Amino acid sequence: SAEAEQSVRRMGELQSLIGNQEAEILRLNALVEVLDEKHHKQIRLMDEAAERWKMKRDAAQAETEECKVQLARREEVISKHTKLIQEYQSVLDVVKSVGGASTAFKPVKPQT
Repeated sequence: SAEAEQSVRRMGELQSLIGNQEAEILRLNALVEVLDEKHHKQIRLMDEAAERWKMKRDAAQAETEECKVQLARREEVISKHTKLIQEYQSVLDVVKSVGGASTAFKPVKPQT
């Protein structure tokens, strides 16, 4: 009968469509797996880059702290030298005021 033939043909078409859909689902699943792997690789690369950045940042902070310590030491030395210069200047002013500057600080001539 024609109805039975049409039903059989229709069943064949549906099975073909189902087969095509299953093939498309498999293709899409494979694509999702590839994209998922790429995504995880990108995340890993970003994590590694972040770690390298943190290490560089930590090293820079440590270097900055060391520079601050060295700067503080140098400022201490400069302060001490400034005080010594001021004391020397005070002594020199006193010596000049009593008129001894001309004899007190005569350059020594090397003896030959």
